[in-house]
Amino acid sequence: MAQDDGPVAGPEMGKSATVDAPENVSGCEDPSLAVAVVERAELTRMFAIMRERFGFDLGVHEPATLERRITRRMALQKIDSLHAYMRLLEREADELRVLHSDLLIGVTRFFRDIEPFEALKAKHFARIMQEKRPGDVVRVWVPGCSTGEEIYSLAISLLEYLGPRAADYTIQMFGTDLDPSAIAVARHGAYGANIALDVSAERLHRFFVKSGGAYRVDRRVRDLIVFSQHDLTHDAPFSDVDLVSCRNVLIYLRPEARKRVLRNFHYALRPAGLLMLGSSETVGDHEDLFATADHVGPVFAKRNVVTPRRLDGTSAAPVSPLAAIQRDADREVLERYGPPGLVVDENLEIVQVRGRTGAYIASMPHAATFSLEKLARAELFPALRHDIQVAMRDHEVVRSRVILPGTDEARPVDLEVIPLGDPDAAPRCALVVFLEQPAGGCARLDASIIAAQSGPARERLTRLERELSATKDHLRTTLDELQASREELRCTKEELEAAKEELRAVGRELATVNDELRSRISDQAFVTVDVVSMSPQKPSDLAIRGAVSALVSRGGVGD
Repeated sequence: MAQDDGPVAGPEMGKSATVDAPENVSGCEDPSLAVAVVERAELTRMFAIMRERFGFDLGVHEPATLERRITRRMALQKIDSLHAYMRLLEREADELRVLHSDLLIGVTRFFRDIEPFEALKAKHFARIMQEKRPGDVVRVWVPGCSTGEEIYSLAISLLEYLGPRAADYTIQMFGTDLDPSAIAVARHGAYGANIALDVSAERLHRFFVKSGGAYRVDRRVRDLIVFSQHDLTHDAPFSDVDLVSCRNVLIYLRPEARKRVLRNFHYALRPAGLLMLGSSETVGDHEDLFATADHVGPVFAKRNVVTPRRLDGTSAAPVSPLAAIQRDADREVLERYGPPGLVVDENLEIVQVRGRTGAYIASMPHAATFSLEKLARAELFPALRHDIQVAMRDHEVVRSRVILPGTDEARPVDLEVIPLGDPDAAPRCALVVFLEQPAGGCARLDASIIAAQSGPARERLTRLERELSATKDHLRTTLDELQASREELRCTKEELEAAKEELRAVGRELATVNDELRSRISDQAFVTVDVVSMSPQKPSDLAIRGAVSALVSRGGVGD
């Protein structure tokens, strides 16, 4: 998420757009008020749909940015009514995905605004490294990393600064973004030839590998970085970070969300940590947390002050059942070495496709919902339906084998159906894994090795190598997500420990206050006894005894 595009000519919500008002607003005396009421209701419904489908909370973003991008989509669809556009979103899943992508679109490139990178190399990296010793860890976090150009540029700058000393340290860099498609591009690390306009020839030679008409980030740079989907405004921050680079993100957040994010950054940074923002961004009212270290960037240094953090202010947003099921699927696929598979619900609808499943189902877009009966191969569907029903009924892993006919010979495929999530919670889903087995055993393998000189055999080996590479990439992606999850869990544990200490301190303060109140009550009781004793009307023994009894009951005197 970076610079926003300018406004596009089209309907303007609340002004020239016409709204199909429901009956309960059509009788309003003020037409402009009716429009505002209906639009607010429609936007609230749109926000709820986005949050349910993508886990995307639109409420933390600046209304002007949202309005521009929604208006752009309405203009492209030739719709001038927000109510009509909402009906389109409910009817067309593709338009909902496009709107989601448009709201998250990020404009980025390698070494964008070169001055901050030069400033980091000239003085700020030295400040970070001055307390480091060989073997220490250097941690960098780039929230809102989009398709990865920003964090790769930082990694290259850090490697250039360290030179041969880079091997003496453990460098850990975390690139996070809300958009899963952007994270997928960043993980792949392949970019078009036009990056030569922003990256010098010397850097292209040192840090990239040219493949055809594209450039792929060199493995020694790629291995420094873990990419993960992360909601900056709701998810727990990373911790013990030396540098946070968050450029051109805060300007699109509402003030309250911006303040929460800056407090999270302060928590994430080490005592000598640095925060780099965009050229038009500042820390605002949080000068008590950050001091200006450089106007180029700008770069801010963390002030070492205690900032109490509320757990509800930084905890992750409620995760939808579907998102939890997808995480379970990631774990199961990792444990089984990344074979292709599907996530299927109890209605035999495909919720998600994982890996290369072209040999088993028809081609379909990622994360769509289609009928398994219509898409699965005819030879596979009866076994799939039976195994899925048994797995969901008994909540146990079910395995079976199906023989698929081929052009040359039949080939066996093992099916493994793994139930996911709580069996009593909706939606109920299962992970289907396809494990293809060799057709003819070791003898066939030897024969294929002997025949490797033939053209078809070489093509098959090339295809297998590509599939192996894809499997390794999938494993790397899953490992990145697991490492990011471990970091979040560690941060949450630290927050809970801090909260526990705060509760203990509050308990001690309450005990002190209780003792003070008891002492005051005791003093007041003594005063009462003295007043009664000095009264012109001599008190009865019974009255004095009652006052003393009250004093003793409050713990004011001993026996």
